[in-house]
Amino acid sequence: MKKLRKMKVINWHYFDEDEISFGSATMLSGHSGAGKSTLLDALQYIFIGSQTQARFNAAATQEARRTLLHYLRGKIKAEGVQYLRADEFTSYIVLEFYDDIKKVSFLAGYVVDVFRDDSLQEEFFLLDRRALSEVEFRGEDGALYTREAFHRRYAHGSSVFETGKKQWQRRLMNRLGQLSARFLPAFSRALAFRPINQVRDFIYEYILLPRDLKLDVLREVFYSYQKFERDLQGLRA
Repeated sequence: MKKLRKMKVINWHYFDEDEISFGSATMLSGHSGAGKSTLLDALQYIFIGSQTQARFNAAATQEARRTLLHYLRGKIKAEGVQYLRADEFTSYIVLEFYDDIKKVSFLAGYVVDVFRDDSLQEEFFLLDRRALSEVEFRGEDGALYTREAFHRRYAHGSSVFETGKKQWQRRLMNRLGQLSARFLPAFSRALAFRPINQVRDFIYEYILLPRDLKLDVLREVFYSYQKFERDLQGLRA
Protein backbone atom coordinates (compact mmCIF):
# COMPACT_ATOMS: atom_id res chain seq x y z
CA MET A 1 0.00 0.00 0.00
CA LYS A 2 1.12 3.55 -0.75
CA LYS A 3 0.34 5.92 2.11
CA LEU A 4 0.23 9.69 1.78
CA ARG A 5 2.39 11.10 4.57
CA LYS A 6 3.07 14.75 3.75
CA MET A 7 2.23 17.55 1.35
CA LYS A 8 4.33 20.65 0.70
CA VAL A 9 2.91 23.71 -1.07
CA ILE A 10 4.97 26.72 -2.13
CA ASN A 11 3.29 29.79 -3.65
CA TRP A 12 -0.16 28.18 -3.84
CA HIS A 13 -2.96 30.66 -3.17
CA TYR A 14 -2.48 32.06 0.37
CA PHE A 15 0.23 29.53 1.27
CA ASP A 16 3.75 30.88 0.81
CA GLU A 17 5.54 27.72 1.98
CA ASP A 18 3.84 25.18 4.21
CA GLU A 19 4.06 21.47 4.94
CA ILE A 20 1.10 19.34 6.06
CA SER A 21 1.38 15.89 7.65
CA PHE A 22 -1.18 13.11 7.17
CA GLY A 23 -2.06 10.08 9.26
CA SER A 24 -4.14 7.01 8.50
CA ALA A 25 -7.17 9.32 8.70
CA THR A 26 -6.84 13.09 8.63
CA MET A 27 -9.46 15.77 9.22
CA LEU A 28 -9.07 19.29 7.86
CA SER A 29 -10.94 21.84 9.94
CA GLY A 30 -11.03 25.63 10.08
CA HIS A 31 -13.20 28.66 9.55
CA SER A 32 -14.34 29.82 6.12
CA GLY A 33 -11.38 31.02 4.10
CA ALA A 34 -8.81 29.12 6.19
CA GLY A 35 -7.60 27.18 3.14
CA LYS A 36 -9.25 23.77 3.45
CA SER A 37 -10.46 23.60 -0.14
CA THR A 38 -7.19 25.22 -1.26
CA LEU A 39 -5.22 22.26 0.10
CA LEU A 40 -7.68 19.72 -1.28
CA ASP A 41 -7.46 21.34 -4.71
CA ALA A 42 -3.66 21.19 -4.55
CA LEU A 43 -3.98 17.48 -3.81
CA GLN A 44 -6.50 17.14 -6.62
CA TYR A 45 -4.28 18.82 -9.20
CA ILE A 46 -1.41 16.43 -8.53
CA PHE A 47 -3.70 13.46 -9.19
CA ILE A 48 -5.68 14.90 -12.09
CA GLY A 49 -2.96 16.98 -13.76
CA SER A 50 -5.46 18.78 -15.98
CA GLN A 51 -7.27 22.09 -15.58
CA THR A 52 -10.18 20.88 -17.70
CA GLN A 53 -10.74 17.74 -15.59
CA ALA A 54 -10.18 19.22 -12.12
CA ARG A 55 -13.21 20.54 -10.20
CA PHE A 56 -11.65 23.42 -8.27
CA ASN A 57 -13.55 24.82 -5.28
CA ALA A 58 -16.60 22.75 -6.17
CA ALA A 59 -18.91 24.24 -3.53
CA ALA A 60 -18.44 27.85 -4.64
CA THR A 61 -20.86 29.77 -6.82
CA GLN A 62 -20.02 30.09 -10.50
CA GLU A 63 -18.72 33.63 -9.96
CA ALA A 64 -16.42 32.54 -7.14
CA ARG A 65 -14.97 29.47 -8.88
CA ARG A 66 -11.19 29.38 -8.95
CA THR A 67 -8.83 28.53 -11.76
CA LEU A 68 -5.27 27.22 -11.71
CA LEU A 69 -3.96 30.75 -12.34
CA HIS A 70 -6.04 32.09 -9.42
CA TYR A 71 -4.40 29.55 -7.12
CA LEU A 72 -0.92 30.23 -8.42
CA ARG A 73 -1.10 34.01 -8.28
CA GLY A 74 -3.18 34.09 -5.10
CA LYS A 75 -6.35 35.87 -6.19
CA ILE A 76 -7.62 38.10 -3.37
CA LYS A 77 -10.49 40.49 -2.77
CA ALA A 78 -8.78 43.72 -1.73
CA GLU A 79 -9.28 47.22 -2.99
CA GLY A 80 -6.70 48.01 -5.64
CA VAL A 81 -5.03 44.58 -5.31
CA GLN A 82 -5.96 41.59 -7.43
CA TYR A 83 -3.19 39.07 -6.72
CA LEU A 84 -0.69 38.32 -3.97
CA ARG A 85 1.89 37.41 -6.60
CA ALA A 86 1.83 39.74 -9.58
CA ASP A 87 5.38 39.25 -10.89
CA GLU A 88 7.21 36.16 -12.19
CA PHE A 89 7.61 33.29 -9.75
CA THR A 90 7.76 29.50 -9.32
CA SER A 91 5.26 27.31 -7.46
CA TYR A 92 5.46 23.76 -6.12
CA ILE A 93 3.04 21.11 -4.90
CA VAL A 94 4.77 17.96 -3.64
CA LEU A 95 3.29 14.82 -2.05
CA GLU A 96 5.34 12.35 -0.04
CA PHE A 97 4.15 8.73 -0.14
CA TYR A 98 5.44 5.71 1.72
CA ASP A 99 5.45 2.29 0.06
CA ASP A 100 4.99 -0.15 2.94
CA ILE A 101 5.88 -3.10 0.69
CA LYS A 102 9.22 -1.76 -0.53
CA LYS A 103 9.74 0.21 2.71
CA VAL A 104 10.74 3.38 0.84
CA SER A 105 9.36 6.87 0.35
CA PHE A 106 8.77 8.57 -2.98
CA LEU A 107 7.61 11.99 -4.11
CA ALA A 108 4.95 12.99 -6.63
CA GLY A 109 5.04 16.66 -7.47
CA TYR A 110 4.27 19.63 -9.66
CA VAL A 111 6.50 22.59 -10.47
CA VAL A 112 5.49 25.57 -12.60
CA ASP A 113 7.02 28.87 -13.68
CA VAL A 114 4.48 31.71 -13.98
CA PHE A 115 5.37 34.66 -16.21
CA ARG A 116 4.13 38.24 -16.34
CA ASP A 117 1.84 37.54 -19.30
CA ASP A 118 0.20 34.70 -17.28
CA SER A 119 1.79 32.02 -19.44
CA LEU A 120 2.90 28.85 -17.63
CA GLN A 121 5.71 26.35 -18.01
CA GLU A 122 4.74 23.37 -15.89
CA GLU A 123 6.03 19.89 -15.22
CA PHE A 124 5.03 16.90 -13.10
CA PHE A 125 7.61 14.64 -11.51
CA LEU A 126 8.18 11.39 -9.62
CA LEU A 127 11.29 11.16 -7.43
CA ASP A 128 11.83 7.60 -6.28
CA ARG A 129 13.38 6.70 -2.92
CA ARG A 130 13.23 10.26 -1.63
CA ALA A 131 11.46 12.01 1.24
CA LEU A 132 10.59 15.72 1.39
CA SER A 133 13.39 16.30 3.88
CA GLU A 134 15.90 15.07 1.28
CA VAL A 135 14.89 17.47 -1.50
CA GLU A 136 15.93 21.12 -1.78
CA PHE A 137 13.70 23.69 -3.41
CA ARG A 138 15.94 26.72 -2.91
CA GLY A 139 19.47 27.57 -3.88
CA GLU A 140 22.18 28.86 -1.55
CA ASP A 141 20.89 32.42 -2.06
CA GLY A 142 17.46 31.39 -0.74
CA ALA A 143 15.71 31.85 -4.09
CA LEU A 144 13.40 29.10 -5.32
CA TYR A 145 14.72 26.86 -8.05
CA THR A 146 12.96 27.54 -11.34
CA ARG A 147 11.30 24.65 -13.11
CA GLU A 148 14.34 24.22 -15.35
CA ALA A 149 16.82 24.40 -12.46
CA PHE A 150 14.82 21.88 -10.42
CA HIS A 151 14.65 19.58 -13.44
CA ARG A 152 18.43 19.74 -13.96
CA ARG A 153 19.05 19.01 -10.29
CA TYR A 154 16.81 15.95 -9.93
CA ALA A 155 16.17 14.50 -13.42
CA HIS A 156 18.52 11.54 -13.15
CA GLY A 157 18.41 7.87 -12.17
CA SER A 158 14.87 6.57 -11.84
CA SER A 159 13.32 10.04 -11.61
CA VAL A 160 10.50 10.84 -14.03
CA PHE A 161 9.51 14.28 -15.38
CA GLU A 162 6.42 14.68 -17.56
CA THR A 163 4.81 17.65 -19.30
CA GLY A 164 1.99 15.71 -20.99
CA LYS A 165 -1.14 15.32 -18.86
CA LYS A 166 -2.12 11.86 -20.16
CA GLN A 167 1.41 10.54 -19.74
CA TRP A 168 1.52 11.90 -16.18
CA GLN A 169 -1.81 10.31 -15.26
CA ARG A 170 -0.59 6.92 -16.50
CA ARG A 171 2.74 7.27 -14.68
CA LEU A 172 1.12 8.22 -11.38
CA MET A 173 -1.61 5.58 -11.54
CA ASN A 174 1.02 2.91 -12.23
CA ARG A 175 3.24 4.15 -9.40
CA LEU A 176 0.34 4.08 -6.95
CA GLY A 177 -0.34 0.43 -7.69
CA GLN A 178 -1.80 0.03 -11.19
CA LEU A 179 -4.90 2.06 -10.39
CA SER A 180 -7.67 2.10 -12.99
CA ALA A 181 -8.15 5.21 -15.11
CA ARG A 182 -11.64 5.44 -13.59
CA PHE A 183 -9.97 6.46 -10.32
CA LEU A 184 -9.22 9.97 -11.65
CA PRO A 185 -12.74 11.24 -12.41
CA ALA A 186 -14.10 9.43 -9.33
CA PHE A 187 -11.46 11.11 -7.14
CA SER A 188 -12.26 14.53 -8.55
CA ARG A 189 -16.02 14.09 -8.17
CA ALA A 190 -15.71 12.80 -4.60
CA LEU A 191 -14.06 16.00 -3.32
CA ALA A 192 -17.23 17.71 -2.16
CA PHE A 193 -16.92 20.83 -0.01
CA ARG A 194 -20.58 21.26 0.87
CA PRO A 195 -22.61 19.49 3.59
CA ILE A 196 -23.92 16.04 2.63
CA ASN A 197 -27.65 16.19 3.37
CA GLN A 198 -28.73 13.21 1.26
CA VAL A 199 -26.29 10.33 0.93
CA ARG A 200 -28.11 9.00 -2.14
CA ASP A 201 -27.86 12.35 -3.95
CA PHE A 202 -24.18 12.64 -2.98
CA ILE A 203 -23.39 9.21 -4.42
CA TYR A 204 -25.20 9.90 -7.69
CA GLU A 205 -23.68 13.38 -8.11
CA TYR A 206 -20.14 12.84 -6.89
CA ILE A 207 -19.27 9.14 -6.88
CA LEU A 208 -21.02 7.28 -9.68
CA LEU A 209 -19.61 7.98 -13.12
CA PRO A 210 -21.84 8.39 -16.17
CA ARG A 211 -21.71 5.56 -18.67
CA ASP A 212 -22.65 5.50 -22.34
CA LEU A 213 -25.97 3.88 -23.14
CA LYS A 214 -25.29 0.62 -25.01
CA LEU A 215 -28.37 -0.15 -27.09
CA ASP A 216 -27.09 -3.53 -28.29
CA VAL A 217 -26.72 -4.74 -24.71
CA LEU A 218 -30.20 -3.48 -23.81
CA ARG A 219 -31.63 -5.18 -26.88
CA GLU A 220 -29.96 -8.47 -25.96
CA VAL A 221 -31.27 -8.25 -22.40
CA PHE A 222 -34.79 -7.54 -23.73
CA TYR A 223 -34.70 -10.56 -26.09
CA SER A 224 -33.41 -12.76 -23.26
CA TYR A 225 -36.25 -11.58 -21.05
CA GLN A 226 -38.79 -12.42 -23.76
CA LYS A 227 -37.26 -15.89 -24.16
CA PHE A 228 -37.37 -16.55 -20.41
CA GLU A 229 -40.97 -15.33 -20.34
CA ARG A 230 -41.90 -17.82 -23.10
CA ASP A 231 -40.04 -20.65 -21.31
CA LEU A 232 -41.88 -19.84 -18.08
CA GLN A 233 -45.24 -19.91 -19.81
CA GLY A 234 -44.32 -23.30 -21.35
CA LEU A 235 -43.39 -24.70 -17.93
CA ARG A 236 -46.62 -23.45 -16.44
CA ALA A 237 -48.61 -25.12 -19.26
